[in-house]
Amino acid sequence: MFFYESKAYLETGNFSDRLAGNAPLLVDRYDGELRVTGTARPLAEYLSTYESSLPATRLGPAIE
Repeated sequence: MFFYESKAYLETGNFSDRLAGNAPLLVDRYDGELRVTGTARPLAEYLSTYESSLPATRLGPAIE
């Protein structure tokens, strides 16, 4: 899961430089596929949907 923000905001901390609607990106560690999340639902729901799409053999211990 990768979160991102604008360079200007990171450099200045100015709220008006923040990105809007910048949903986190999920990159599958096995095949490199980019999975799109969103901002309409809690992050846990997007992760649950992703995990439920995986074959049982690819589910490992949760990373905390």
